[in-house]
Amino acid sequence: MELQSAPVLALLGVMLLVAGRKLYWLLSAVVGLVAGLYISAVYFHTTASWQQAVVAVVAGLVGALLAVSLQKVAAVVVGFFAGGYGLVVLAQSIGIQVGTVSLGQVNSSPLGTVIFIVGGIIGTALMAALFDWALIGITSWFGATLITRMLDLRSGLSAIVFLALLCVGIIIQLAANRMEKRQKAEAKDKAEPEEKA
Repeated sequence: MELQSAPVLALLGVMLLVAGRKLYWLLSAVVGLVAGLYISAVYFHTTASWQQAVVAVVAGLVGALLAVSLQKVAAVVVGFFAGGYGLVVLAQSIGIQVGTVSLGQVNSSPLGTVIFIVGGIIGTALMAALFDWALIGITSWFGATLITRMLDLRSGLSAIVFLALLCVGIIIQLAANRMEKRQKAEAKDKAEPEEKA
């Protein structure tokens, strides 16, 4: 990961953490961006940062376009990558040896690959079954993952910070969701008497 990309990814992490449900397209773009970094490192074996950036930006644009046009397909793809990456980072933060997994560099162990796939399956299942709730959880998870990753803390402290950020993100987004539903109900109640008149 390049030093100059850390603040940008941390900012995107904060945005996803606190407003991810409303910024679903941003989640898809960020997941596409991170997936693009991994794809360029693993499949294209590129170390040049400009090549990684091109693949990441293209993947991010594809992710955002999928989110806007094919929401359910994007939900499955985003759920898989966000769940897989998040579980690998969580495993690393509690000291499980999964190989070298950082933005732009992947040297995964067989255990790291299994953990990624399991996380991907969990993320996909959650997004497919419980879209709104899963969207809150997965955006909070991915936001907390990006922020924790950028902080580069010791493994035990990293897990504590991750879980705290995850809880804060879920609480903020649930409160915003509840407030939005209340406002819609009040607007509907005000509109009904006007229609009767």
